[in-house]
Amino acid sequence: METQEPKRQYRPGVHVHLYLWIAVVAVSLVPFLIISGRLFDEEHAADAFAVFLAMVAGLQGLLWIARRRCASESLGMWNGWLYVTGSMTMGIGGASMLIAIPCAAVAVLATAGIGLASLFDSDVTRAQSRFRRLVSWFVRNRMYQ
Repeated sequence: METQEPKRQYRPGVHVHLYLWIAVVAVSLVPFLIISGRLFDEEHAADAFAVFLAMVAGLQGLLWIARRRCASESLGMWNGWLYVTGSMTMGIGGASMLIAIPCAAVAVLATAGIGLASLFDSDVTRAQSRFRRLVSWFVRNRMYQ
């Protein structure tokens, strides 16, 4: 009979989920709004909107590929991002948002980069290892509460 305690699963607070959602939405929309606004003037608003939608769809496709390549049974992509965001919070408040949201955005972009790089590598375990190292780097360099 085993007397070991079961492993506790990480359960971040609602504020950590909120910070991560803000980061994902900001990374998915803001850069592409700026780029499409710079490339097109007001007379070509329909073209700018089409380019904007194409860029957003491209990033979402890249994140879908990254999810399939980087996630493992022990660490899913969303859970990894939650670890990153939760490690960068100092509680609930403005200072915590100023650190956690940009760090989560960097993690999202780095995951997209890992997914893109994994397209040229047939070994999926390398992408999983890179993602695990990314998450562990943020956890090791966490903000102490």
